[in-house]
Amino acid sequence: MADVSMAATTAAAGAGITVLGVSTGLDPALLLAGFAGGVWAQSYAPPAHWLQRLAATALAAILAGYFTPAAAVMISASDTIKGALPGHALQLPVAVLVGLLVQRVLGPAIMRLARKKSEDLTK
Repeated sequence: MADVSMAATTAAAGAGITVLGVSTGLDPALLLAGFAGGVWAQSYAPPAHWLQRLAATALAAILAGYFTPAAAVMISASDTIKGALPGHALQLPVAVLVGLLVQRVLGPAIMRLARKKSEDLTK
């Protein structure tokens, strides 16, 4: 029974994310890809309440929707790729990666940078 309720919750969240994307102007495909990355990240996370997991995956989706277009352009312009792939071709895989990494890697890294910058400004 728990598997059915979790599947239903995930499906409802995916539908809600699509509606959010349409209403905010964010690309629903990027939101769903970020949501998939967030669900993937939850497979590595310690056990948590279903509401916390849902909030984490929703946040992953929203951040993927906002950050992916810029990240994909930066990656396509980097020396590594040298424009071999246009930014729009990279958007879905980058959205999945943002969703996967936002909770455990990107969020803490941004907080460390902000803390360091704050300490530098107060010295």
